[in-house]
Amino acid sequence: MDFAFERRRLGKLTPEHILPKLISAAEHFGFREFSMRELQSANLGVTRAGVESAFGSWSDGMKALRAELQKQGMSLRPRNTKRLSDDQLFTEMARIWTLVGHRPSRYEWEGSSPAYWYKTYKKRFGGWTNACLKFLEWQMGAPVELSNGDPRVRPDVAGHSASTHTSCATETIDPVRRRAPTARLRLQVLDRDSFRCVLCGRSPALERGAILHIDHVIPFSRGGPATLDNLRTLCQRCNLGRGNAMSLGHPLAQDKS
Repeated sequence: MDFAFERRRLGKLTPEHILPKLISAAEHFGFREFSMRELQSANLGVTRAGVESAFGSWSDGMKALRAELQKQGMSLRPRNTKRLSDDQLFTEMARIWTLVGHRPSRYEWEGSSPAYWYKTYKKRFGGWTNACLKFLEWQMGAPVELSNGDPRVRPDVAGHSASTHTSCATETIDPVRRRAPTARLRLQVLDRDSFRCVLCGRSPALERGAILHIDHVIPFSRGGPATLDNLRTLCQRCNLGRGNAMSLGHPLAQDKS
């Protein structure tokens, strides 16, 4: 007898078994794209687990469905995402973010029976990371602010000091010497810090109303540059009262002290 390590799974669902059920589901939804969650709720005799068992993944199952429909001269219509409001999209993101406990990856999203496609968010907001930022600002009820580390300078809601709006000369300043980092750099900081406070872990995604700031580790007023290694994500509570004091325990601050 050949003692093979792999075991044969009894009763494994096959594409030939699942594909007719997916075609029936497509007909049920009027031959438009449907989500895993919609399929589960419709109770049509086929489940997300069944599709993944037969095809390896939900995405591959949908590819097989489209290919089979194309052979029959049919196709799946795209979902009309223009009718979806930002509130609907963000409410679903809040559900899944809370479910996984952190910013969901594409695979975590697709594995959580989402009501809306991952690509819907990318298309609406110009990328997944940017969609996550817009969601956090929706949760906070305000944009992510820039903390200057200097109590004499109060940023406006866009994160710029009031003085930067009075002259176009600021556009020629070296980005490193700007007080306010570029939008792209802010996204990099937030993404690196997993969209949460690096000190206490608070995140607007899990605690609505929590406010995030982009903070200079070495304050701008003490020569701190607007660079990725000198910026970090803090919640308003952890940042409150810091002023332009150095960050104790941070290697950059120790080097400058």
